[in-house]
Amino acid sequence: MNNRHLVRGALIGALVAVGILLLWVLITGFLAFRSAGQVQQQSQSVADALRAGDTSAAEQSLTELQASSASLAATLNSPPWTQMAGAPLVGPTVGMFAGIADGTAAVAAATQGNEQVIATTVADLKKEGASAAGQLSDLAPVTSAAAEGVAGPAERVAAVPADDLFAPMRQMALDRQEQFLGVAEGVTAADGAVVALPALLGAEGPRTWLVAVQNDAEARGTGGLLSAYAVVSVRNGRLTPQESGTTNDLFNAPAISVAGVPKDTQKLWGADQLGRWWGMNLDRHFPYAGLLMHRGSPAPVDDVITIDPRVVAGLLEVTGPISAAGVTVDEDSAEAFFTRDIYAQFPDPTKKDAVTVALIDQMMRKLAGGELNPVALWDALAAPASQGRLLTYSSDAKVQRALERMPTGGVVPTTPGPWASVALNDFGGSKMSAYLDTSVEFSTAAFCSDPALSTLTVSMTNDAPADLPDYVDVRSDLPGNPSGTGTTSVGVASYLPVGSAFRSATLDGQPVELSGGKDRDHPVGLTTVELERGQTRVLTVTFEEPRSAEQPVVFSPQPMVRDMSVTTNRAGC
Repeated sequence: MNNRHLVRGALIGALVAVGILLLWVLITGFLAFRSAGQVQQQSQSVADALRAGDTSAAEQSLTELQASSASLAATLNSPPWTQMAGAPLVGPTVGMFAGIADGTAAVAAATQGNEQVIATTVADLKKEGASAAGQLSDLAPVTSAAAEGVAGPAERVAAVPADDLFAPMRQMALDRQEQFLGVAEGVTAADGAVVALPALLGAEGPRTWLVAVQNDAEARGTGGLLSAYAVVSVRNGRLTPQESGTTNDLFNAPAISVAGVPKDTQKLWGADQLGRWWGMNLDRHFPYAGLLMHRGSPAPVDDVITIDPRVVAGLLEVTGPISAAGVTVDEDSAEAFFTRDIYAQFPDPTKKDAVTVALIDQMMRKLAGGELNPVALWDALAAPASQGRLLTYSSDAKVQRALERMPTGGVVPTTPGPWASVALNDFGGSKMSAYLDTSVEFSTAAFCSDPALSTLTVSMTNDAPADLPDYVDVRSDLPGNPSGTGTTSVGVASYLPVGSAFRSATLDGQPVELSGGKDRDHPVGLTTVELERGQTRVLTVTFEEPRSAEQPVVFSPQPMVRDMSVTTNRAGC
């Protein structure tokens, strides 16, 4: 046998070996993926049983979840799986699934021996008149252990790039990755809630809240212009409204101190603007706004909560309708009324403000006097809270640290990796943001080179009708405060990944200069965009960012009357 035949035989043998290996991976991988799917289904069964208040079914589902997740973790952390984790082609996929299994098993293990406590606590919270103030303490050891156990695996799973996943199983793997990271985020948020809520609800002593409405018809970085407010005292989960009013009364007050807000952020927005009620929430990082609102509150308070019209709609789902000045508002009409209809029905700003305050005050009194249950409230508020429409701040450092682990904390992260966001601010002093269609596209090439050239694209359309009330399309930023122009002025702040550097920017394809600086280690570019009625304008920012294996993320889209569309693209290399 000559050398050529030997080489060919060796090559054929190698290919056969590779083929057998891939077949094994496909078969056993599929079985593992199926097992992961079963674990996911069992997790859902636990959630469904808890939501239904079926304690026996919840306990049984928890026991099954503990067994199956531990079995899956043991399988994926044993030979030959551990050997496969370092192999080409399939290694990243195997490693990711091992991380999912480890994280799920850690969460399930944290519940072991506490099945009855978990099921009973949730069932008790569903009862009419229940308070979360003192009923969550038993869950603290469980949620703390679960959050600690899932943190490391979640980092491992998130760090696996999509392009590195084994192609025949890529979509299935991505689905499982997304599901697991959602669970991990929920576990972390739950732990924060168990720590924060008893204190916020007055279980550890009386608290006082400032509840402020963000009117996203006039855009601000955290949502919308701070408008109506209520001061509410809380003890053992019971609310007692103290006073209510409109922030219009506070707009002309002297600027408050911005001490505690980093110098970079002060420079970015202007210390005087941040110290005013109309500018406290220009920035995307809500803890800064919360600090300033706490300091500038019309009455001494411990905590700050902001809501927007969509949150109001969720609350009305629980309390029932509210009425004032011949107007009745319910869960179906609340968002449209507070962002658009109120201006047509009450063209006098003073009357409009009075109606807003009366309606919000009535809602708070219904919340204070009704026999409500926390689970019903959560069901109504979960979606808007996850969208950043319900935000919280506490002057208590321990509580604040817990809140910053939750979506309601409104934190702009400072971790490295492909990340982007925008803050849109209405600089015209109008309510034209109610008619603004926006989309954000983040295209990152951080996986291709170091540095990588990436883009952030913001598209905005002024879709305002022609017959708007003067109060809606006024231009307070122009001489004479003209109305009826149909125009809007939008300040766009482009937040780039940590370590990035601006390279260029275009508006509608034409070069444009950006001002700005830094905010929480993120380079931020500022520009103002004027939009005529019916006009679409596109801002594209090109920048260099450091190489990274992390998945691209767009920080929770800014709450808008019309939901902001967000797309992330991982550039092909």
